[in-house]
Amino acid sequence: MKKLFAIVLAFCAISCTQDNFNHVQEFENIVADLASPEFAGRSLYQDGELRAANYIVEKFNEFCTSDFVEKPCFQHFNYPLNTTRGDMFFAVDGKEYKPFEDYVVKEFSTGADRTMPIVYALEEKFYTPDNFAANIAALKAENSFVVLDYDKFHTLPSEGDRYFKYLKDLNIGGVIFKWSKKPNYFKARAFFTTPYPVVCVGPEFPADAKEATVKFQNEFIEDYTSQNVFAKIEGTSDSDSCWMFIAHYDHLGMMGRDNVCLGVNDNASGTAAVLTLAQYYSQPENRPELDMVFLWVGGEEANLLGSRYYVENPLFPLENIKYLINLDMIGDTPDMLYHEGGPEADKGLELFMEINKAHGYFPNPHRGELVDNSDHYYFAKAGVPAMYFESKGEFYKYYHSPADNLEHFTSESYKRIFEMVKEFIQKY
Repeated sequence: MKKLFAIVLAFCAISCTQDNFNHVQEFENIVADLASPEFAGRSLYQDGELRAANYIVEKFNEFCTSDFVEKPCFQHFNYPLNTTRGDMFFAVDGKEYKPFEDYVVKEFSTGADRTMPIVYALEEKFYTPDNFAANIAALKAENSFVVLDYDKFHTLPSEGDRYFKYLKDLNIGGVIFKWSKKPNYFKARAFFTTPYPVVCVGPEFPADAKEATVKFQNEFIEDYTSQNVFAKIEGTSDSDSCWMFIAHYDHLGMMGRDNVCLGVNDNASGTAAVLTLAQYYSQPENRPELDMVFLWVGGEEANLLGSRYYVENPLFPLENIKYLINLDMIGDTPDMLYHEGGPEADKGLELFMEINKAHGYFPNPHRGELVDNSDHYYFAKAGVPAMYFESKGEFYKYYHSPADNLEHFTSESYKRIFEMVKEFIQKY
């Protein structure tokens, strides 16, 4: 009986400690806030991105009140940004298509209000690098939509941006990209516009359509202002080394007036996790030995512009970063822990995998090749030990769509990653 009583007391003590810092509830609350319509998808619409940045500052100041905490500051940067405005309408042979369900507008598309015939360019012969423009010109489609095979188009080589290289000078009425799956919406190439509308459709698009109608407006902003949010917790030692946590807080905003992408998993989840980590380590009993830097970056959806700008304009020497952890899309079910990083991150990754195996957090960890898909990339290319973590599970199919919402969200992966990070910081 005494032994049982002691166990109960121990359990109660742990429970009380956890209740004093209910990071899971805080995480869920922050995700719900950032994914609310108030932030309009955390892009330029209704100043959603700026309002999200201000929210991060407010929450950090609310959470982190110790005298060894440096208050957040903004690091501004500018870039060109194309946007879609107003009503969205797309119809094929009189049948109206539903935005995001049946089609998306490409981020570099010019607005249009027109009905045009459709011609097809799906055969392999069209997709030769040296003759692509000539092959399309031979269709004489100055006042027609040209249907292109999305996968075949992406086999065309390009040292720069493929779309910019092959589409900007075509003398056609418009492009319809036919995908082999349901198309996703992006902003990564919104830095230019084509002189005609560009729409993406799925594999169900008919093989013999006669005409299409498109109606929407675009606005090209030459000098859009975004911002990174930077904050720091001072460690107990005098070392120049530091830990760094990053997450992008921006998302896709709206495609037209009524189609908002709230971005719960991408990346309200990572944004919230970096905030709760800051809250945890700002408590005097959890104060780290090394400084901890927290960076919430803007412009990720516009092709990693915030993190790229920071690496080119760091607020302290990059070589001081002992290890960088990028959290992007961790609101999915814990089926797989996807991770990637440069060779400098290998030693730390070994410890992460040991921790994961010891606790059975993620049954299927998978390392991907280092590519420019999230904000660790430019840090890793600069030689920083940088690792990116993402949970992939049953909700990944809602990526970059309005269905990335609170109905398709869980904190299960976050709980595991939070504990992994804590143990990693203790042991590395």
